[in-house]
Amino acid sequence: MLMRLQAFFLGALLLLCPVVISAQPQESGPDSDPLVVIETGFEWLQDRIPDGMRSTILFMEQWQWLLLAVIAIAAWLIQKISSHIGGSILNSILARVGQSEKTTAVITSVGKSLGWFASALTVDLLAPALQFSQFGVSIMDVVARALATIGGLLLAYRLVDLLSARMEEAASLSESKLDDQLAPMIRKSLKFLVTIGAVIYLVQSTGEDVMPLVTGLGVLGIGVSLAAKDTFANLFGSITVFTDRPFQLGDWVKVGGIQGVVEEIGFRCTRIRTFESSLVSVPNSELVNGVIDNMGQRNYRRFKTMVGLRYETPADKIEAFCEGVKAIAAAHEKIETETVRAALVDFGASSLDVLVNVRLIVADYNEELQVKQHFLLEVIRLAEELEVGFAFPSTSLYVESTPEHPFPEEKVPSGDHLRQQVEKFGPGGELSRTSGSGNFGS
Repeated sequence: MLMRLQAFFLGALLLLCPVVISAQPQESGPDSDPLVVIETGFEWLQDRIPDGMRSTILFMEQWQWLLLAVIAIAAWLIQKISSHIGGSILNSILARVGQSEKTTAVITSVGKSLGWFASALTVDLLAPALQFSQFGVSIMDVVARALATIGGLLLAYRLVDLLSARMEEAASLSESKLDDQLAPMIRKSLKFLVTIGAVIYLVQSTGEDVMPLVTGLGVLGIGVSLAAKDTFANLFGSITVFTDRPFQLGDWVKVGGIQGVVEEIGFRCTRIRTFESSLVSVPNSELVNGVIDNMGQRNYRRFKTMVGLRYETPADKIEAFCEGVKAIAAAHEKIETETVRAALVDFGASSLDVLVNVRLIVADYNEELQVKQHFLLEVIRLAEELEVGFAFPSTSLYVESTPEHPFPEEKVPSGDHLRQQVEKFGPGGELSRTSGSGNFGS
């Protein structure tokens, strides 16, 4: 497919020349010649052209059409041969030096782009044989320059790819994943600038003044910048993201009401894969002006829950349960032990609420789920061992008396007896345990 496109391009450039030349007014006068106006060095060819080939077809003589086709085929063949030779030479050199697979592929393609320069040289050397007028010669010169410009453009593209390959290799050695996204963005930017430069050079090669074009592009750029200020804001936002590095590829972030994993950072937007597997594009300007919560850069992942115990649970068992939770956390290598909390904090509507707060040392969300599961299963085994039941919202109906079993009269203790019971829990009281039962230390 690529060979067909190259052949079509060469043929189109060369076969289009007669149409352009025929549209140019020819000089009139007794000494003017519509075909030979300047000396070309191929005047000897005129004496060897058969008379049968001098008839005119579509503003050109038959021999000119034939020679034009020969030049197009020769330029195409030389382009292919030179590309193959250049690629083979560079490939053999790289085999001795030793390079990465990506770098070798890019440098080999550099040799293939050199074939366009050979085809431009072929057109430039053989074009005078067509015996065109001054205008025709200038058109063929533009064709040769166009082929050389394509070669230079492809060569510049390959050099940009080489630079990008080197940057990607360097980025693969760094810890930051953001560098992996920076190399493709630089490659796209440099290729865009190279293309603009090639277009300006091609226009200048025709003899036209490029300053009006450059001025017009400047004015157009001002208008575009005013009309597309949001686009430029996103562009500068991407630069800010790469400079400040608030996140990197693969991080779990929260931006506004969106949370997910960063997949790509582009010029206009950053793409985030949500946990519902949808892909959300967030404009970079919103990232710069908004609040970014980078969950992927956490040193620890907090796990906080409330465990409800039944009201029938004895106090000593509640204390043992809280100490057991701390012991479970201390035994787990993925849980940070200094900040473990497990304590009875509230009398709930249907349970005794025990607060459990731990920090997990995990790398990603999947590992976080596994550590949580292991921890909670150990808590369940602890409750089974201590015969501690978990509470849940429920309603109990108590029947205090029936005609067959009347409610017994309640004996109200005296004030002295109540005061003695209270004093047992006061300072120095025999039932006072302000520091716990003492079975588990301080």
